[in-house]
Amino acid sequence: MSTVLLACGMLACPQLMDDDFGVSDGGAGPPGSGGATAGTAGAAGRAGGPPIGPAGPGGPAPGGAGPTPPGACPKDDFAAPTLVNELDLAGKLWGPALSNDGRTLYFAVESDADAGDLYRATRADRAAPFAAATPITELNTDGAEGTPYASADGTLYFYSDRQGQPDIWRAVRTPDGSFMPPELVPTVNSSAPDFLPCLSMDGLRLVFGSNRSGAAGQSDLWMATRTTLQGAFSAAFPLSELNTGARDEGGSLTTDDLRIYFTSDREGSADLDIWYSARYNIWSGFSPPVNLASVNEEGDDADVHIARDGRELFFSSARGGSQRIWRAERCP
Repeated sequence: MSTVLLACGMLACPQLMDDDFGVSDGGAGPPGSGGATAGTAGAAGRAGGPPIGPAGPGGPAPGGAGPTPPGACPKDDFAAPTLVNELDLAGKLWGPALSNDGRTLYFAVESDADAGDLYRATRADRAAPFAAATPITELNTDGAEGTPYASADGTLYFYSDRQGQPDIWRAVRTPDGSFMPPELVPTVNSSAPDFLPCLSMDGLRLVFGSNRSGAAGQSDLWMATRTTLQGAFSAAFPLSELNTGARDEGGSLTTDDLRIYFTSDREGSADLDIWYSARYNIWSGFSPPVNLASVNEEGDDADVHIARDGRELFFSSARGGSQRIWRAERCP
């Protein structure tokens, strides 16, 4: 877009394996969201599970599996992405995010006629295609709405410039599937663009992107916390161990809050690439990020989102010629 960009950047993984931290199978993965303002985007966050103990002694067991054959899909990595081609809409598609049950995909559409509108499409299960997408008319305005994220209770968080610049809003979902009038998320927004909201599974940590001062680069990952679902969020702080002087955007947390996917054009990226990082527990910082090479290609890969069950990774990319939504499945 011109003044407001619905996409930013996001995340994914040939992950840091659970063995790196001396634990068994990790948790499932929650969503993230995408979008932003001109030249910006993103968000990231932390949330959590129990502390994890140190790794035990290394070394493969006798008779264990050999090296991964060429062309095979390594365990815990993601397979080559495929286009979600049933979302046959005119315009650019940004900010994909699944609902808690994995059956509804929320995203934004930017067209010549509109700077950005929120849409949704449903499916019967993970193996089924999405049905025709429909606009969320009760939330859309003449301005730009984008990077939606559905919390565990169905509340939709998104950015909107309806009051002049991108801020983070939320709308409660009603029993019939529609949304109540949205409200600004108190205490989170700043005088700079704020975008790409993503909640932890328990709803107590909000990760988002911002151009505000006080961090490292062009756009950075920030987090705000609260002690109850009814309480206000604290003042936000930057995720300094993930931010660089480049663009760092669009954080998506796994369900146990121990892994985060985001996008960045830092050194080691072809353009805007998907990166991932892990941590021992919710009180510790994230490890140095790793590029998700199995998913990235030349060009910007933005607005990454990890599904609640950790089996699917969605993102927005112009590979193939137009800005569409892509999906990668985790290797078995």
